[in-house]
Amino acid sequence: MKSYYSQVLAAFADIGRPVALAFLAAWPDPVEARKIALSDLMTWLRQHRYPRAAQEAPRIWSTVQQRALEASLGKRRAQVWAVRALVAQLQALQAEQRALREHLEELFLTNPDADLWMSVPGVAVTLGARLLAGFGPDRDRFELAEAAQALAGTSPVLYQSGKLKRVHMRRACDKHFRATVHQFAFTSLSRCAWARQYYDQHRARGHGHHAALRALANLWMRILFRMWKTGQHYDESRFLANRARHAS
Repeated sequence: MKSYYSQVLAAFADIGRPVALAFLAAWPDPVEARKIALSDLMTWLRQHRYPRAAQEAPRIWSTVQQRALEASLGKRRAQVWAVRALVAQLQALQAEQRALREHLEELFLTNPDADLWMSVPGVAVTLGARLLAGFGPDRDRFELAEAAQALAGTSPVLYQSGKLKRVHMRRACDKHFRATVHQFAFTSLSRCAWARQYYDQHRARGHGHHAALRALANLWMRILFRMWKTGQHYDESRFLANRARHAS
């Protein structure tokens, strides 16, 4: 793309987005793209549900109109064929991904634990399905929260040798489960006041971003474990009351 069609890379922030791929499928040749009328481009963007199409159309149109160093006619034709083939493959892959997400959503929403996981702030279908897979349906799988925390890699590991004591990140864990809980902890920052406060406290102590998220995820894992074990939905008022009682 950089060698013969750099304008489209500047016109779209993410060339992998469906609308950018659709543009390449319609106008894979920069010479032909310069013939687009602004009104036609605006109509096309609206048909593809491009955000703020009326405002963005002039910018995209003027970017496509810019001339750059062009390859020879033969090379340009070869590149057009290559781009068409790659775009078709990517569009087919994205269609399969959309179908898979729809199937995942259908399976998750019919699961009896779907409402349980979606009661947690920041959890929708994708994260809910990942939490469901991480904990599993067998309530006897974990007897204590510490076992679930270790599997998710949120609980730190203490290393001690003589007078040397060191705490480091747990690496022997389920990497997919760890990524799920880590992402959930990050999502909860904007949707849960106490989670944001807890994260900020760790940052103020000099902990890095990911270390603070692991600490928050470790606390969340105790809450999620209790929910999973008892089947009770998330109740923030109950959690804050218990937290205040333990602090006192």
